Amino acid sequence: MVEVLVGLSVLSVLLGLLVLRGYFPHVHRGEWENPVAWLATGFVIINGAWVARTGYWDIIWYLMGNSPSDPLVNIWLILSVIGSQFCALIARLKTIPPSDRSRYNLFTAPFYPNEIWRIGGNRK
Repeated sequence: MVEVLVGLSVLSVLLGLLVLRGYFPHVHRGEWENPVAWLATGFVIINGAWVARTGYWDIIWYLMGNSPSDPLVNIWLILSVIGSQFCALIARLKTIPPSDRSRYNLFTAPFYPNEIWRIGGNRK
């Protein structure tokens, strides 16, 4: 059961890093009236805290030979966060203009418009 928790934790950290990459360019930078900047800032803070917490307590803690407490409860919590991370990635994909959207997917959308990190797909 602990191995399932660690595997889901790794997935959640990777998805969290994608969410961070996708929303960081829109973080609040003195744009006090821009609601998108505030929303992006919230996503970055929440996901940054989650990545740090999960990376340490569920992955590094396990690699150091310790066992997380109550893996079943943690699995349910991680599954809910993974669901929210997918929602955030879908939202990021939908913010790409329709003319460009067909060249991106859920995992490449966080890198729009910079295509240096794109894997596969049609190139310009």
